[in-house]
Amino acid sequence: MFDIQCVWDGRAVLGEGPVWDEVEQALFWVDIKAHAIHRLDPCDGLIQSWAAPGQVGCVALDGDGNFIAALQQGIFRIGRAGRTCDLLVDPEPRLPTNRFNDGAVDPLGRFWAGTLRDDETWPPEGSLYVLGGDDRCARRLTGLRCPNGLGWSPDGRTMYVTDSMVGTIWAFDFDMPTGTLGAQRVFAQWPLSEGVPDGLAVDAGGDVWTAVWDGGAIRRYAPSGDLVQVVPLPVKRPTSCAFGGANLDILYVTSASIGLSDPTQHDGALFAFEPGVKGLSMPRYGIPLINS
Repeated sequence: MFDIQCVWDGRAVLGEGPVWDEVEQALFWVDIKAHAIHRLDPCDGLIQSWAAPGQVGCVALDGDGNFIAALQQGIFRIGRAGRTCDLLVDPEPRLPTNRFNDGAVDPLGRFWAGTLRDDETWPPEGSLYVLGGDDRCARRLTGLRCPNGLGWSPDGRTMYVTDSMVGTIWAFDFDMPTGTLGAQRVFAQWPLSEGVPDGLAVDAGGDVWTAVWDGGAIRRYAPSGDLVQVVPLPVKRPTSCAFGGANLDILYVTSASIGLSDPTQHDGALFAFEPGVKGLSMPRYGIPLINS
C-alpha cells in the first residue's frame, strides 16, 4: 500500500504533462484547457503559474530555462519572464481543428509531441512529430486518434507511444542516433471499458507506469508487457505521471476534473507517492544526456 499525498489541490480542468527538471529540482505541468503552466518547488510547496497563449498540451525547458510549449497553433519558445513567445514550427497549418497533446524530450534532447483533433472525433488526423535541437521538425507517425504518453527504455532501443482512444500502448524499435522508429508491436492493450491509457513514465528498471483515465489508477507493466501492479488513486481521471525528487524516487501524478458531473474534492489535483523504484533522468531540450 502506498502513501499517496495530494501536493497541490488546485482542481485543474485538464492537468497533464508532468516533467521533472533536475536543474531547478522542480516539477512542471500544464492545464491544457485553462491555458496554464504550473511549477511546484517541493522543498517549500510553492506553486508558480504562467498563462499560455492558448491550449498547451505539454512543455519542456530549454538550456536557458525557457519553455518549449506545444500549443494548438504549433510549438513555441516562451520566455519565463513573459516577454517573448516565438513560434518555432507550425507543422499542421491546414488542420486548424487539431492541437498538440502530450510530449517528452528524448535522451538526445529532441522534443517529441503528438497532435489530435481537438474534438477527438473520426477520422483520426493525429500525428507524432520530433523537433531537433536545431529547431527542425519531422513527422514520425500519422493516423493517430489521440497520441499520448511517450517514453524510452533505459537502453534507448525501445520507444513507447500511447494511442489512448484505441486503448493501446505501442512499442517501437528505436534508433537513438537518428530518432527513427522501426518495427511496431502492441506493448499493452485493454478494453476502454476498463479505462483509457494516458500519460506514462519509464523507471530505471524498464517498467512502464501509465495513468488510466476513467480507471482511477496507475498501472505498472514489465518490459515484457505483463501487468505487474495496479495502484488505486483517489480520483477518477488521472492523466499522466513522472518520476521526480532529488533521487528520482517520487512518482508525481496529474489529474483532470473536466467532464465529471460530480467531481470530488481532489479531481484535478497533483499527487505524489514513493513507488519503491527510481526513474530515469530527463534532459532539457537541446541538451543531450548521452552522446549520439
